[in-house]
Amino acid sequence: MPLNHKLNNKLIKLNLAISLSLVIGWLILYRNLQPSLPLFYTLPSPEASLASKEWLAIIPGISIIINSVHWILARQLKLRLNQPTVWRLFWQMTTMIQILLATAFVRIIWITY
Repeated sequence: MPLNHKLNNKLIKLNLAISLSLVIGWLILYRNLQPSLPLFYTLPSPEASLASKEWLAIIPGISIIINSVHWILARQLKLRLNQPTVWRLFWQMTTMIQILLATAFVRIIWITY
């Protein structure tokens, strides 16, 4: 098995682990969250930055959608292009997006506790 294939499998597993962690974290924390969370904390007015705690489910949802779409696109790229570098870069970018989403999720939880 080539090194690129092993690296890609590790990246795919890491992306799935991040998505599942976000979903499980949201399910565990949902009951204990405050009714309003600073989901849009970059907005200038404090009132506009708050959203109900149900909106926090957007982050795990986006994570799952990105994984699904990237999985489909990556399979199509692999079938059409035999370029291991493109394949690896694609999964590395997917991993970076997942890490950014996880960081935003943790930051919102951190602010509220």
